[in-house]
Amino acid sequence: MGASMAAPGLVRSGRDRHDSQQHGNLSGLQKGGASEVDTFDSEVTGLLSNQLDEPRSVLTTLDELINSGRLATYLKSLLVGRSSHRLEEIYAFEHPNGFTKVVLADRSGAWSLRLHYWPPGVGDVDIHSHRWHFASFVLKGTIQTSSHQVSVGTEFEMLDCFPSERGDYRMEHRGIVGLTTLIEQHHSTGDTYFHSLEGLHKASVETESFTMVLHGMDLLDHSTVIRRRHSQPRLQEGSSVVPNPRLRKLLEFSLGGLDGERSK
Repeated sequence: MGASMAAPGLVRSGRDRHDSQQHGNLSGLQKGGASEVDTFDSEVTGLLSNQLDEPRSVLTTLDELINSGRLATYLKSLLVGRSSHRLEEIYAFEHPNGFTKVVLADRSGAWSLRLHYWPPGVGDVDIHSHRWHFASFVLKGTIQTSSHQVSVGTEFEMLDCFPSERGDYRMEHRGIVGLTTLIEQHHSTGDTYFHSLEGLHKASVETESFTMVLHGMDLLDHSTVIRRRHSQPRLQEGSSVVPNPRLRKLLEFSLGGLDGERSK
């Protein structure tokens, strides 16, 4: 895929442009007797060891995990392998923005790998930033994204969003602002795109879509949320947990999609 027009905090790239220097760095299954979960955790941590100097390492790492078949192997181990008991421990819930969020692997504060399932017609409620850089691979469907910057105006409220130890969020009012849209993009099946932590953005879908998202370490203590004034605050995350049978179906579909992607 060719690169599209860049915007602050948003760079788009196809998987055929990934950095091949990392190829071959992934070890085999159950090496040294370690569990598949522990092995995968160590491999991803190693690939992201330079993320402070190379923010886009989340993108090259995600591409490597997909291109090498390593992510597909990991998902298979969760479904049918010696790590299948881990399926019971996976944190999966309905996100307030309408998509299903499945935390596939996570090293707290360092990185997190997630599957997002987007039913038709859902999207982010608020424009926001993150505390970390992230990369997203479109496994199925099309993701519409928009990038924004703050301007003079009175339509929106800007808030600082702080995570709490309980897993919810604390919002602090920062000011009343306007917004300017910088660019709108469509990311289709097979595309990978990168977003830097402070870039204000929003995402939505028209048709059913699946994405794999890898985000890096926490680099800020808060993110930014911008919502229309006097609008209702969104619900907290994790308010609706995904039942195990549905989680298994989501992973099975994702595994099939990854195997199909590698066969192209």
